[in-house]
Amino acid sequence: MANADQVKLLNRSVHEWNLWRKEQNPSAAEPEDDLSDADKADRLGGPFDSVDVLSNNHATGEPIDLEAADLAGAMLIGAILEGANLRNAQLSGANLSGANLGSAELGGAQLSGADLSGAWLGRVSMVNATLCGADLHRSIPTRADLSGADLSGADLTNVDLDFAKLRNTKLVGATLTGVDLRGADLCGADLRRANLTSANMQRALLVGAILDGASLRKADLCGADLTGASIVEVDARDSQWSGAILTGADLTNSPIPPDSAAPGSRFCAG
Repeated sequence: MANADQVKLLNRSVHEWNLWRKEQNPSAAEPEDDLSDADKADRLGGPFDSVDVLSNNHATGEPIDLEAADLAGAMLIGAILEGANLRNAQLSGANLSGANLGSAELGGAQLSGADLSGAWLGRVSMVNATLCGADLHRSIPTRADLSGADLSGADLTNVDLDFAKLRNTKLVGATLTGVDLRGADLCGADLRRANLTSANMQRALLVGAILDGASLRKADLCGADLTGASIVEVDARDSQWSGAILTGADLTNSPIPPDSAAPGSRFCAG
């Protein structure tokens, strides 16, 4: 269970919480003013516009135990929660914009309607978490594990999810415009009615994925593996499919060039 003193401090003041975290990590220091934003972001391991984020992406000091904590609707803007145990935490409607959640454990957490815009989510684990309607635009979930998570209706506009784990993830109606999914594992993912306009899905694994009714306009699926996927009635205008594996895929009423489909695919021009 959650450490009651830590929950109390975090609820009282994010500023005090971050000062305490820095005391726990003696190597933490503010970045030099003459560094560029890009250099600062690289040093911080996340977005520089976060408030009071660590300049070191290795959490030290007292373990942060917020397991099953009730933080619904909490204002946690820029909070340093790196490496925290937030399993099964209640964070629905919480404002975590610009927060540092690098390597945090949020398995089974409730984050529906949460604001994670601009948050650093490097190597975060959100396995089976619920993020319905969450705002993740401008977040940085580098190599995050979102397997089995529910991101239905979530906003992931222009998010970098290359090589992320999204196996069996639910993304029904999610906004994924311009998202980078190169090499991502989306096997079994539910992407019905998702907006994947201009998405980069090169070499992504989409075996058994469901993309029915999705917008794939101007998307790049070159080299993607869509074996056994359901790609019914998608908007595939101006999309690229060179080298895509479509064996056993259902392409009913999807205007994908027939010569893109491997033997065994079902194709019916819309």
